[in-house]
Amino acid sequence: MSETSSESRISTAITYWTLLAGCIGGASGLWACYERWFGHEGARGWASALIGAFITSGIGSVIAGTLILPFYGTMFGPFQLIMLIVAYPSLGLIWLGMLMCAHGLLGQWRQERDSIFRSGQFSA
Repeated sequence: MSETSSESRISTAITYWTLLAGCIGGASGLWACYERWFGHEGARGWASALIGAFITSGIGSVIAGTLILPFYGTMFGPFQLIMLIVAYPSLGLIWLGMLMCAHGLLGQWRQERDSIFRSGQFSA
């Protein structure tokens, strides 16, 4: 049996919504964790970023799962993330690499922000 045009459009819309919800969840997870876990200097900063990556992933998967399928998705979002990383470890490494890049960029942002306040260029 072949899909009708309307079934194909619904399937495509669900796929795009899932992708968009994943982006919203990942960004929201990073936003919730960036101040505490990301962008700090030194080895402790990188260790903190690794812990923050797990927390960000958990928060992001809960938010994305809830957006995709309210109530049930809240539970299945983190489970689906774990199963996806087990099935495709390369995606997990890409996700971890992206979060480590975010850590580096937030470290530069912290240095620039702190330099403004240290130099006295900013006055209220």
